[in-house]
Formats: sequence, structure tokens, C-alpha cells
Amino acid sequence: MGYGILLAGYLFLLAIPLHSMGVCIEIVGYILLFRALTLLSEYQEEYRRAKVVSAMLIPMGLYSLLMQCLLWFGKSELHEKITSVTELLYTVLLAFLLLWFHFHLYRATEMQAAEVDLPDIVRQARRNRILTFVYFALSISQSYFNVPAITKYIPYAMIVSFISLIAIIWLLLNAKMIFCCYVRICLPEDLDMPMHKSKIPSVFRTKEPDDLPDPEEEKRRAREAFDAEMHAKEAARTKKNKDKNQKLLITLI
Repeated sequence: MGYGILLAGYLFLLAIPLHSMGVCIEIVGYILLFRALTLLSEYQEEYRRAKVVSAMLIPMGLYSLLMQCLLWFGKSELHEKITSVTELLYTVLLAFLLLWFHFHLYRATEMQAAEVDLPDIVRQARRNRILTFVYFALSISQSYFNVPAITKYIPYAMIVSFISLIAIIWLLLNAKMIFCCYVRICLPEDLDMPMHKSKIPSVFRTKEPDDLPDPEEEKRRAREAFDAEMHAKEAARTKKNKDKNQKLLITLI
């Protein structure tokens, strides 16, 4: 259906808070998101709108990668000249596109989960929407924390680290929401497909209602086991009597 590709692509977005460490691989995630949302847009209109935003994010990821390549190849002066002009525009535009993308993603997930009666996923989408606005509010006001009145008590680096931690938690919660969709939402035609044996060991797997033993079947198996045991005892008794009679006959002869 597309949720697996969507989850794989979304996990690449975890690289965004790690730009300061030179991790700029989110362009791969944007491409995977576009592919996944192309598949999902057949079933939900909001996914089509999220797909349009993901297409706009691909050039943003390419820009980020190119800027990092300049540093990798020792072109720091050129990097500084370009970023001094484009960094503010890039930051604002990326924040706007990510906010717009998640707005459609949450709305699409909420509507899709409501259609198949999965209220827990609906709640996850609503909770993550609130967390998104909290994260973006902190990100936008981040520069205002770099004042002596605040940094006197809390180092600015600690504030930046805290906001980065919030970003990672936010992204992981969104990934969890997508994973729940991947596990629990399927196409109507998939319901008629034969069940495949799970590759997950039963000790790690929760029993579904269909996996529970049938009481009648259990009784039938217990009856068959009892009958087989009685037949075995009867055969052993018959053999013992036969051997005894043969020994008696041999003695008389």
C-alpha cells in the first residue's frame, strides 16, 4: 500500500537535527516519501497533497547536500559566501514546507485510520500535530534565547541541544505512527488473501483472536489421544496374554 516505503523515507528525516554533525542524507528520505505518497494518494486525497509538498522538499535536500559537499572538499570560503546569502531563506522555507507536509500527513492519517475504525492511530495523529506546533514554536524562538539574561543561567548550547532532542522525539513519534499504519491498515482486497505463516517467533508475537484454540477442536484432539492410549494398552495386554499362552503350551508339550 505504501506505508512501508513511507516509514523508510521518514526515518531519513532524523538526519535534519544532525546537520551540525555533517549528516545530510535527508534527500534520500524526500525521494522515498514522494514515491510512497504517490502510492497512497490513490486511496486518500490528503496524501496527494502531502506528495506535492514532498516534491518541493527534494530541492531543499539537494541544496543541503551540496553545501555539505563544499565543506567535505575544502571549499569553506565558497560555502560561507553562499550560506551567508541563502541560509536564512533556506531555514524559513524548510520549516514552512515541513510544517505544511506534516499538516497533510496528519490529516490524511487521521482520515484513513477513522475509515477503518482505528481510534488509537487517530489519537496519535492528533497528539503529534500538537507536538509539531510546540517544536516549531521552540525552533522559531530559538535565537531569542541567546541573550545574556538567559545564557547567564542556561548555556545556549544546552538550549540548542534540548530543542534538537525534542526534534528527534517528534520525528520518532511520527515514525511510530506510520509504523502502526503499516501494521494495521491494509487494502480491502488484501483481506481475502491467504494468511502466511509469521516469520516472527511466537514468543515475540501477540496472539490474535483467530490464533486462539477452538474448544471443540481441543476436545476432539483430547478424545483422539485418549482413544489412541486405550488402543495401545489393549494391544499390549493382548500381546502379553498371547505370549503367556504360548509359554504354557510349550510347557505342556
